[in-house]
Amino acid sequence: MLFGPSEGPHVFRDVLETLAIISLLVFVAIAVPNITTVFGLLGGTCVMFCGHIVPALTHLKVSGASWRDPHTYLSSLLIAIGLSMGLIGTVSNLYLNFLR
Repeated sequence: MLFGPSEGPHVFRDVLETLAIISLLVFVAIAVPNITTVFGLLGGTCVMFCGHIVPALTHLKVSGASWRDPHTYLSSLLIAIGLSMGLIGTVSNLYLNFLR
């Protein structure tokens, strides 16, 4: 399940999760006038996670070291760069599509 462990049938929770996801999708479909905006945000987010954050987090997990360990400074730096690039990309995409 999306929220919490799956311990038997929880029909009410499943219905609430489904309604929340559908409501979010309907809101985005109504609020965003152009689909390219959504594609830009999703593309930027996926590139940030797949190219920067997931490899660095994988290295930290496999090495078993803390993020404060000197051997993992480059991984921590890659995470910081990925987060900053994702933030800059999101802000620029929103600026170009909504505030301009």
